[in-house]
Amino acid sequence: ATTFEDAIAILKKYDLWEKVDEKVQSHLREGRKGKKQETLKPGDDPLKTHISYIIGSASKFAKTIAEEVQKKGFKAVVADEPYTESVEEVAECIFQNILAQKDSEKPVALIYYGESTVKVRGNGKGGRNQELALQGAMKAAGMNDVNWLSAGTDGIDGPTDAAGAIVHGETISQAKEKGLNPADYLKNNDSYHFHEQMGTLFVTGPTGNNVMDVTIVLVG
Repeated sequence: ATTFEDAIAILKKYDLWEKVDEKVQSHLREGRKGKKQETLKPGDDPLKTHISYIIGSASKFAKTIAEEVQKKGFKAVVADEPYTESVEEVAECIFQNILAQKDSEKPVALIYYGESTVKVRGNGKGGRNQELALQGAMKAAGMNDVNWLSAGTDGIDGPTDAAGAIVHGETISQAKEKGLNPADYLKNNDSYHFHEQMGTLFVTGPTGNNVMDVTIVLVG
């Protein structure tokens, strides 16, 4: 509840007015004259004339994606909540949802958003989205009608130049034809070099925005 006038009075009472910096004196004088705004006082309601608008969020982005894929003939299924679990848990949850859509009469787009976590065990290079995509490729191996994108909406995934990766049901079989062992890359947290060799990196450059990560899986 104190004012500029109170502050000046206290400094003078304890003989400190002449000892404080001139800039402090000037600020308090201007405040006493009404040239500086007082701090909020009891009973003030600074929010009564304020209105807040959320113009960008992960959920809004996911709904926008849904609108776009519906125009292309897909049935869109958007997650209710952001994912926050480990990469392994997120990949398994998404995979179970893939299996649940196999009997759909039209192609389905499963849309997720959030930020997963990665337990670093190796010394490789990668990011959570590249690792999530690799996990997804391994789970969906052999499914020729599954395409999986995981990416950071800021265009940056971990300490790499990629936003994430795009894989499909044949990625693992093609990798083995190249002599690559996906499990070894996962074990070493080296998803970047796996995707680099497979041509599955998703590179956008910085987008100038960040509403968490997004995963889109097309089924059918």
